[in-house]
Amino acid sequence: MLSLEVRKKTGEAEVRRVTGPLVTIGASSGNQVVVRARGVSGRHARIVEKDGGYFLDVFRGVEPVYVNGKETLGGPIGIGDRITIGEAALTLLNGRPTGRVTPVAEVETVAEPAAPSRQTAQVPVAAPSNFSETEYRGLRLDVFRRLKREGDTEVSAREVAKFLSEEIGPEEWTVGTLEADGAFRLLATTFREGFDFPSRIADDLRRAMGPLRIDHERGPLAFFTSPARSGERKIVLAARETLRLPPRAGTFVEEVAQLADLAWTAAAPLPALEEPEGIRPLPSEAPRPIEIVAASDGMRRLVLDLPRIARSKAPVLISGEVGTGKDIVAAALHHQSESGAGPFVVVECSSQSRLEEEIFGRPSSPRGDRRRAGRLEEAMGGTFVLSEVGYLPAAAQARLMDAMSAMAPDDAGRPRLRWIATTSTNLLPAVESGGFRRDLYFRLAVLTVRLPSLAERREDIPALFEHFARRHAPAGLGSIEPDALNALLTYRYPGNVRELENEVIRLSAICGPDDAIVLERLDPKFREAEAGLVLHEVDDLKKIVESVERQVIDRVMRKVEGNQSRGAELLNISRGSLIAKMSEFGIRDYRYLRRERKRGATA
Repeated sequence: MLSLEVRKKTGEAEVRRVTGPLVTIGASSGNQVVVRARGVSGRHARIVEKDGGYFLDVFRGVEPVYVNGKETLGGPIGIGDRITIGEAALTLLNGRPTGRVTPVAEVETVAEPAAPSRQTAQVPVAAPSNFSETEYRGLRLDVFRRLKREGDTEVSAREVAKFLSEEIGPEEWTVGTLEADGAFRLLATTFREGFDFPSRIADDLRRAMGPLRIDHERGPLAFFTSPARSGERKIVLAARETLRLPPRAGTFVEEVAQLADLAWTAAAPLPALEEPEGIRPLPSEAPRPIEIVAASDGMRRLVLDLPRIARSKAPVLISGEVGTGKDIVAAALHHQSESGAGPFVVVECSSQSRLEEEIFGRPSSPRGDRRRAGRLEEAMGGTFVLSEVGYLPAAAQARLMDAMSAMAPDDAGRPRLRWIATTSTNLLPAVESGGFRRDLYFRLAVLTVRLPSLAERREDIPALFEHFARRHAPAGLGSIEPDALNALLTYRYPGNVRELENEVIRLSAICGPDDAIVLERLDPKFREAEAGLVLHEVDDLKKIVESVERQVIDRVMRKVEGNQSRGAELLNISRGSLIAKMSEFGIRDYRYLRRERKRGATA
């Protein structure tokens, strides 16, 4: 048994008792020794029991580590050596600790392997981390940034393999793709002896809907894949699993595979749209390259779900307030679906003038009028979007229902087109009142996607502002001042994302690249909004978003006098997520306000 004395710069000291052949050290609660001090990263270093002694490993890309005053990248250490990490100093103690003992917390208990002997030395493998949900959220952001930063797939894959090795636990990871023909393409690996893909499991991996574990000649292997329909490429993450990953860690690795699939699919060139023979050219409805800004949790979950929804053949109903980006999501679904190489046809149902003729076309007449194909016919082999479907008149609803019922699949059993409908209103009241056909509603709403309003995803506002500035101000916009950003963050946005984009277009017309965006430059409606948040003058987007979250949660918890259930309801998050965020941001418990109010009432 090894003990470590942990002493901080303030002079506070405590003794940590640790067990097992490997000790991880860092600021994250998934480590065996948690050191929360300036300069200490989430997974900073580790101590490995090896050949009867101890060996220190220092992860790259972190603050320097010193052993007995000398900087080190790792090496053998012994009892009595002093390890300095940031503002913390750790001293290796021998035997049972005599000081105050802090037990290891939030680490899943695993069977302790037998200590390796000198005759049969083994390379120990890290115990899998069991991070909290808040820490996993941070890890998702980290891997998403790494994937987005690297344009080259193989370089990005090496980043993923390195990330998994440092953060999840097992030292050996492989990243690759399982192609449609069953061939495995290796992108990156940290396996010391090289990775030999067992071809016998290719069929099992193609069908896998979750982790797949097999016994390999060099030890058990765990495989995690991205979701994909039959006949498509899958992202494969493989680990040499000496210690079984906890369920939460396994789920996180699957999410990493989905993120990689999303990033690498988005980076691939889109197929060229082929114009069907005999059909007139489409107007400018075919979507431009799709980019969905997702910094908030809700939008990130939506972006992860889109590939799965796109791969389904079922109709999709997209709901959301005006200006939330329903048409953009419809275009993204089109590009990622089987019909992505076909036409993308959008019909605005709110335009009542000759709507039926626009959708279904016009037959030839005895007077010599030529037949004109409708937009539905033009969409064959592609995607047909009914924008604001709630405005369809009753006659058009009946004809559309007949068309959907009569449309037979092609010779391969695939639908002849992809149906997508969008609505900015709740259709169920109209269904109950008879204003919208019940059978048509359930035909269109097989899969549903709800887009949050901008007021529900305020964390996305800084990223959306930068996104629109790049699009509409080629020369660039000046830096935005904190008071102007506060006004943008606290505005109600009845027009949602479209209203924010319009403001950026206005700013790009009146401001130059060297003009700072100050409060006076914004439209008066933003200046009149009540500013309930205060930001410090920082440029780090992550710090700005964290500051907004901290202030909003603090304000709500003060308002509800510490009632966590009520606070979670107002914030539209789970109570567990609220408790985790309060702990992360150090938000005080405001239940004392309730007690003071009761004491005042009884006085």
